[in-house]
Amino acid sequence: MPETAFAALTIISRRAAFRLQREAMSDPKLTGQRIRRFRYDLGKYGPTPSHFVGRSVRAFPGILAVYAERRKDRDGLYTALCTITCN
Repeated sequence: MPETAFAALTIISRRAAFRLQREAMSDPKLTGQRIRRFRYDLGKYGPTPSHFVGRSVRAFPGILAVYAERRKDRDGLYTALCTITCN
């Protein structure tokens, strides 16, 4: 079965994602739209966020950037994939 092609985004660093978020807030093309941060998926990944920078993930409408963030819950440390979105 042939693989279906999809649009891809490259995972960037958290610092670069937040810089892009600040720039998007002042972008005249996005005036009136909300810029928000959301989880990309509900997965909990073990490696540090730097292991994910440069990898490709599926792009969905409204997603400006995808970044990896270190988090902690009752089970310990994990890495979550997060997004900067506009709607």
